[in-house]
Amino acid sequence: MPTPLVVQVRDLQGVPLPGANVYFTPSAGAALSPTGPITADANGIAQASVTAPMAGGDFDVSVASPSSVSAVAFDLFSRRLDAEVTNSTLTVSIDNTTFAPNPQVPYVVMLSLPGSPTLPTVAGPLCINPEYAGALIIEDGIGMFGKVSFSGAGGFGNPGLSRSYPLPQGLFSGVPMRLQAFGFDAIGGWFRTNCETHQF
Repeated sequence: MPTPLVVQVRDLQGVPLPGANVYFTPSAGAALSPTGPITADANGIAQASVTAPMAGGDFDVSVASPSSVSAVAFDLFSRRLDAEVTNSTLTVSIDNTTFAPNPQVPYVVMLSLPGSPTLPTVAGPLCINPEYAGALIIEDGIGMFGKVSFSGAGGFGNPGLSRSYPLPQGLFSGVPMRLQAFGFDAIGGWFRTNCETHQF
């Protein structure tokens, strides 16, 4: 989901500079919209949306304007869910970070057959609706779904999460399954990961 980045261009006296050209430059793998220079509005405000790299993790966007004395940088992080499927095991790993003093982060990890409708939430749209008949909750550290844990290790990460799930022979064989997680950060609030599709 694109994240809006907003800056204000000012002169040395702190007065906003309308009409200034502003250049947003993302690190490798991230994408901007719109691209090219952005013209600051009447209040000196310029805005662009950045989509995180597919690999997740740390990335940044630097912002500069020839009309301004100094540049700024946004240091960003993208949570990422990865899954690996073998003949008998599903392994799910979530890359995460937090500024909370207690890094214990509760997750809900979901698995779905094709066809799940999206679900709008405060964390952004989920590609898996937990109420869909073909959806399965495999970890619940939040307690919304009876604290289920198919891994037996629980749904709390520190702050990332890595869990393995045994797969009965032939279950879901040849079926493209979706996986996604959402959780709660003590400082950042509700969040969601990317939606990952894997052939089982």
